[in-house]
Amino acid sequence: PQITLLSFNIDGLNGFETMLRTQATLNILLAESPDIIHLQEVIHETYSLLQPALSAHSYLCSSVPTGPETAKYFTMSAVKTTRFQDIHFVTEDFPPSGTSSQGRNLLITHARLLASSSSSEEWIFINTHLESTGLPFQSPESHTRMQQLQYSLSQMITHATAHRVPFVLLSGDLNLRDEEADFVLKQVSSLSLPSSLALKFEVHDLALTLAAATKHAVVASTFYRPYQPTDQRRYDRIYFLQPTRHEQMHDKQQYSESGRPTSSNDRNGHHTDYYTSHQHKQVVPISLRIVGNDTVPALSSFEETASYVTPSDHRGLVAVF
Repeated sequence: PQITLLSFNIDGLNGFETMLRTQATLNILLAESPDIIHLQEVIHETYSLLQPALSAHSYLCSSVPTGPETAKYFTMSAVKTTRFQDIHFVTEDFPPSGTSSQGRNLLITHARLLASSSSSEEWIFINTHLESTGLPFQSPESHTRMQQLQYSLSQMITHATAHRVPFVLLSGDLNLRDEEADFVLKQVSSLSLPSSLALKFEVHDLALTLAAATKHAVVASTFYRPYQPTDQRRYDRIYFLQPTRHEQMHDKQQYSESGRPTSSNDRNGHHTDYYTSHQHKQVVPISLRIVGNDTVPALSSFEETASYVTPSDHRGLVAVF
């Protein structure tokens, strides 16, 4: 079965017509009706509008976090309960090397996709907003952001191996410059994980993967700068995992030659076939597009004076897998 993920920084910190813009964002969410929603820069006022409306449309929403660092703004995730069950949210702080001075963390969702009337697949979704501002490789913010990205991507692999599930997605406003992302991806690809973890995974950038497969250009800038309209900044990104070909073969051989059973019950009592669940299933990217480009009609009169008249200064990403 296919799933749709929508990720969007809704710029809640901007006091310009915040609730009007949030209503426009909500209209996009309801029209798109994605299975998973990842929002960044949510504030208490916008959460009070989004949560009841999404709940009324069969979404289970993450709660407002507590603590002084997240008091001003935070990430919010929502999962469609008609597609997923056993949903739970976990917040995880960055380690000291990536400690945020801007209240950033990982919001991790565990959920089971209802694949059929008799089976389900466990998925893990990570929503994050990495450190903002700063020149690449030259500023404290850049170094923190790269540490956060490395930790986030390594956590994708760690969660996938720990839970023995290949279905892990990470998305959000990562504030990344291309050179930072390239540098960190090379580091993550060479990470040495414990040999006891049988399954090995590779991290892929969704936009780059689809561009290579379709021979089309990479998805355009997701951040709008009115005074530099040609400036391309792909701050918002989506990453996914795929098992390495070598490890798929190695894992199958290991289980068959060791005499260990090729199936078991997982921690929730669901039947898991290692060959079927891990060797022959993986995340397959289908499409990626941008939403949030249109002017909010009620804001059109501000075109000459406002920084922007769209729902946010970012654009939303809609991905299908």
